This record gives sequence, C-alpha cells and structure tokens, in this order.
Amino acid sequence: MQLLPVVAAVAVAAMAAVAAAIPAGESCACALADATTVGRCMTFAASSLGSSEGRCTGKDCEPSFECVDKSVATHMCQSRAVQTVPTCTDGATVGAGASCACSQQRSTAVTLSPTQAAPAGRSAPAKPAATPKCKPATVAINAVLAAKNQRGKLPDGRVISAQVFSVAGCVPRSSGDKTGSAYSKRKAWTRMAQGPNGPTCTLRDVAGVPTYVGFQAIRIKISGGTMVPSLTFEDVDATTKKASQAKDGWRETMTALGRNGGQIVKPQLTTSSKGMTRVFTYQMAGSSLKEIGWGKQPNMALEGVSYGSWTTIKNYKDSQADMVRGSAVFTEPVDDLVVVYALTQADKRKNAKTGVYMSALTVGC
Repeated sequence: MQLLPVVAAVAVAAMAAVAAAIPAGESCACALADATTVGRCMTFAASSLGSSEGRCTGKDCEPSFECVDKSVATHMCQSRAVQTVPTCTDGATVGAGASCACSQQRSTAVTLSPTQAAPAGRSAPAKPAATPKCKPATVAINAVLAAKNQRGKLPDGRVISAQVFSVAGCVPRSSGDKTGSAYSKRKAWTRMAQGPNGPTCTLRDVAGVPTYVGFQAIRIKISGGTMVPSLTFEDVDATTKKASQAKDGWRETMTALGRNGGQIVKPQLTTSSKGMTRVFTYQMAGSSLKEIGWGKQPNMALEGVSYGSWTTIKNYKDSQADMVRGSAVFTEPVDDLVVVYALTQADKRKNAKTGVYMSALTVGC
C-alpha cells in the first residue's frame, strides 16, 4: 500500500473558537455551542520542522464549548490560553479549502476546555469541586498494566488505568515481548507488538484512504481529573530490503488519539527531519474505536507517524533509535487516551513478527 504524500511537518489545527467571557485559568458551567455558530479555522503546515512559517488551509470549525447558565450546562470548563494562532501573512481570511502563506503568531485569546461532566439531575455548581493540586508525573504504562486491576495512583490523587486491545482481528504476540510488556533494555518503555500479522494488522484502503482498522492498542484512562499527555514513539521502522523490493516488506506506523468528556482530541505529531519517519494523513475507523469501548464514532481523519523512505529501507537497531522516532503532544486535556500500532504495509511472507516501543507517558496537568 502506498503512503500518501508527506507534509513537511505536523499539521496543527487552530482552536475552533475562542472564549473572551472569562480570563485564562478560571472555570464556568459550559456546553457545546449550537452547530449554526460554527465558524472558520485553519490547519497550519510548517515549512520546516519547528518553523513558525508555513501554509494554512481554511476549514469549517467543529462546534466549541461556551459558558452557559448552569441550569443547561453539560460540563464544567476551564479557560486556557491559546498562546499562538495561525494567521495569513496578508491578513486575509481563507474559505474552506482555500490556502494562504501564514505564520504562527502570539495571541492573548483563550479557549474553553471541558474538565468534568456537570452533575446529572441538578444544576452545575458555580465552581468545580475542589481537587488536590495537580502534579506532573511520568508513568511507565507497562507498570500500570502489570499492577493489580491494571490501575495506579498518581501522587496528586488521580488514578490511571490501562488496557490492551487487539482490534479487528489483529493477531497479538503470545510470547513475553507482547503488547504491554516492558522493554528489556529500558524498563520504562512499553512494547507494542503483533504477528504473524496477515492482513489484519495493516492499514486498509477505505474509499481510497489508508485507514487504521486492525491494530494493537493500549487504552489509558485517568480519573479524578484530566491529563495533558505526551509520549515518544520509537523503532517505527521497516524490514531490510533493497529499494527495488520496498513494496515486498513490512513497514510500521503509530498514532495516538484522546477524548475529553466524550469529545475527540487530537495530538500534534512530529518527527525529526534527519530521521526516516514522517507524519502522514490517514483515517481512523469508527468501528475500531467502538471495539475499544469508545462507543459509536464516525470514520475520522487523523495523522500517524510512519516509516517514510522508499529508497533507504532499514530495520534500525537500538544505537540508531533516534532515526525512527516520533512524538505525540496534546495541548488540550483528555481523560481517555489510546495509543495505536499497525503496519502501513504487510510483508509478502505474511508471517512477520514486528514491534515498536512507546515511552513512559508524561501525564501533564
């Protein structure tokens, strides 16, 4: 299966809308805005890794949260600083599908993020219930999976839990180096593995778009608060083949996706310009998200970190792990996270056993 063309760096969607009603750091009772109020926002693609200059493409925004009377609130929201927004260099406003040269510019705007559901059967409180002060933490997910009931408690009282899924018939490893096990050389890193894979662990063509349908997954949930997580993907490489045989061997991909109060939250994915991985646009099957317990979801566009070279096909060793890395950074809080591993291309032998690693999860506040 051929990959879609790569964007030079991660595409970052602007905040769907900003809320000027309350200052950053304050909370209010909130609900999703009516769909008729949906506006226009832009997707930013940097000209090079880390650059604030690039091109923006207009699109219709998804509904965003707004402060409402507590009698009709569905959630409690916290106001957060946006910090930067993509802006057309010539000051223009682009329509859906149109593009412009643009840059990321500093902003004093704020956006509302849901932090908890409003209590059922009564009005939302004026302020969220007091919780212990959040403390950033780093958690080895394999340790959570190995713990009693697959749960662990963070120093600030939040509870983190994890569960492994083999989705849509993707065959897991049955030996000690299976999905969820610790990496022998760096215990804080967690292995994700599959095989023999057959076609089920490989991205499938759905209406012409490579789609995550069958895959290995680790679902991570947090209670007693939310998290703003980040993690590193490693060993996202390919079988060793000659360039002329590139389409005969396996190659790998990873991605992550979050939810907050049932609303989908996507991370910013990045890779090194000096490495062999790149960020590609794919699709996630809603039926597969339902299989991990996310309920009814539509197919949705998302990005994945994948091995991207068709001229250098290499299975990298530990000493060169930086060549096949990627990172997922969330800028909005989530209470539910799924990390996904699959192949972008199956090995013609149909019996390959492959694996990747995810770093310890940085659980932000």
